[in-house]
Amino acid sequence: FPPTLSPPSDQSSTVQSITTYKHIQPLALNTLLLAFRFIHSLISEEKMKKQNAVVLLLAFVILLTDAITTVNGDDRNPKLQVKYKRGKKYCTQGWECNNWSIYCCNLTISDYFQTYHFENLFSKRNTPVAHAVGFWDYHSFINAAALFEPQGFGTTGNKTMQMMEIAAFLGHVGSKTSCGYGVATGGPTAWGLCYNHEMSPSQTYCDDYYKLTYPCTPGAEYYGRGAIPIYWNYNYGAAGEALKVFVDKVMLTR
Repeated sequence: FPPTLSPPSDQSSTVQSITTYKHIQPLALNTLLLAFRFIHSLISEEKMKKQNAVVLLLAFVILLTDAITTVNGDDRNPKLQVKYKRGKKYCTQGWECNNWSIYCCNLTISDYFQTYHFENLFSKRNTPVAHAVGFWDYHSFINAAALFEPQGFGTTGNKTMQMMEIAAFLGHVGSKTSCGYGVATGGPTAWGLCYNHEMSPSQTYCDDYYKLTYPCTPGAEYYGRGAIPIYWNYNYGAAGEALKVFVDKVMLTR
């Protein structure tokens, strides 16, 4: 330190009290210690007005708040990493919730909805009469869901709320892709994910009203596809933009 910035007399106790925050990054700790010594020296030498000292002390507190960051995993959940920024908690959880988010501090979908749940819900999807045998599986679902978990999909609220959201989503999926009927074994809900596209579309679902924003590709058909079927060119266009996926002619002729 420059000679004019003498460390405070209680330097050792100050350093000890600061280093008790074991999650402060080393560079941030050095910066904070330097700032603290600078403020202390100015106040002790009476080279600044009282109000300016208060302002600098407040700035020091803000720096300290931003610097305190927890980066270690929780003992109960090794994949969980936590950090605090301005008093707000953010988390990541490995591959499944891999963006810093307030929602990633909650349970992830795989914590309460696992492979055997998926198999029990959609046990008829690979039977000989199904029309999408081998297409749907838990692995694909959980990997797709993981992209949206940091945004709150299946990770909002407590465990009960999270389970209700996933149940509602899968119930909608099952009803839209079921090939069951009233007297089918297990009832119609047991036959979800039987389809992955509309079997006999009655039209191409091309609306020329959107020809400037979402023009139809010649030879393409915009009939229902997916777990929650999407219809019409404008819906395909909007979905492609949201997912950052270019929906080309090859995809639309399958």
